[in-house]
This record gives sequence, structure tokens and C-alpha cells, in this order.
Amino acid sequence: MSDGILQAPDDFMMQVGLGLVPGFKLLRKFGDNETISGGTAEDIWPPGTRRVLPTVAGVVSTVSSSGDDDASPADQAGTQVLRIEGLGTDWLEQTEDILMNGATPVLTTKEFIRVNRMYGILSGSAGWNVGNISASIGGALQAYIEAGEGQTHQALYTVPANMSFLITDYEVSVGRMATSGDIHFTGEVRIFGTNTWLQIENTYLTSGQAFGTHRPTVLIPPKTELRAGVLAAQATQASAMFGGLLVETNMLSSM
Repeated sequence: MSDGILQAPDDFMMQVGLGLVPGFKLLRKFGDNETISGGTAEDIWPPGTRRVLPTVAGVVSTVSSSGDDDASPADQAGTQVLRIEGLGTDWLEQTEDILMNGATPVLTTKEFIRVNRMYGILSGSAGWNVGNISASIGGALQAYIEAGEGQTHQALYTVPANMSFLITDYEVSVGRMATSGDIHFTGEVRIFGTNTWLQIENTYLTSGQAFGTHRPTVLIPPKTELRAGVLAAQATQASAMFGGLLVETNMLSSM
């Protein structure tokens, strides 16, 4: 700070976070799975399953398990307006805000090929969603907000068509387990146009342990699917986070 003027920081990541570097932006995805079943591979998101991705774009159907997540009447306690962030039919980023209708499904006007995140932007007296909010495309669950959490907690992401993603941070942790069994974390990607998931990170932990790495790793190309997976020897809970830089493709071609 000098003469009341904010000086641009020297740290590149901080400059990106402040919106001072055109063509770059930060991304952080985190998730948890509180109901891991022993012996079955799962994604790190609340439903505790492997997410089935749609092959064609479609409208998103969103519904709550509680009538309190409703935009009308306006005095309902839960989430009233929900924002969906994802990719459209062209695999580019798009957003839509919808008015919740409690346990009655609400459809988006836009078609989505992927849902990357959703969160409440207007709530009643509770300050967040009262029920569990789910979003599906073609009947397949794509996003889920647990009651009282306000936004999705899912370590899942699809890179937009006009960007690449440089992973710089990766963290995983496991809760208490009944015995000394292992839990296997995997960082996985599926390149567009293929049907094969590739493991780019493997970590083994036991009860109450955590692991993290903070370094540039690999540049993930456009339209690639990313997910944090988990396989436990017994029922337990786990969380994961990955973050880094989204870079517009035209910036890479000019370097």
C-alpha cells in the first residue's frame, strides 16, 4: 500500500486471484464422501457412488427433499434461488439461476452437458438449504447439495472447451476407521473422445491421516473429465481437494 493506492502483488497466483491477469483464473474443487462402503470404488461426493456422465446435453432437473427450499411464498426458510454452473452444448461455461419449488422438480431453460457446481444465492431465515438438493440430466444424478451445506461438495470437474487446467494443489484426508485398514485415493482423468479413465495420482492412507502436494503437475487439456476417487477396505469417510489455474487456450498458443 502506497499513498492510498493498492499495488499489484508480485505473486502470480495472487494476481490471478485478484483478476489482474487476462486469460487466467483460479479453480478450486473440493468434496467429501461420508458414506464410503468398503470394497467399492466411489467418487468423492456426498451420494457415495460413481457419477454417470451424460452423453448428450439436456435440461437440468433440480429438486429438494424439503418443501422449505421454495421461492414462493418468499418467507420459506431454505434456499429460494439456486445457481447452476456448468457447460452448455458447446462445452463452454454457462450459468443459470432457478427458482426452487421445494419437492417439485424445476427444469432449466438451458441445456447442459455438464454440471460443475451449484449453490444457493438467496435463502430464507435458515440461511441455507433445509433439504438435500439434487440435480439430474436425463435421470442421471449430476450434482448434490446436502442439507445445511449451501453448495455442492464434489471433487469432480470438466474443463471447458476453450481452456486448459494446470493442477497445482491436491489434498486428501480420511476419517476414523474401525480397524487399521487402508484407503486408496486416486486422481483420475478421462480425455475427451476416449472412454478410458487414467489414474494420475495414487495415495494410500489409514485412519485419521491426510496427504497434500503443492506443485505444478500436468496440464489437463480442454473437455477433459476430472474426478477424485476412493476405495476403502471398510466403511469410512474421506475428503479431497484439487486446485490450480484455468488458462484460456489462446494464451497457450501465444506463449
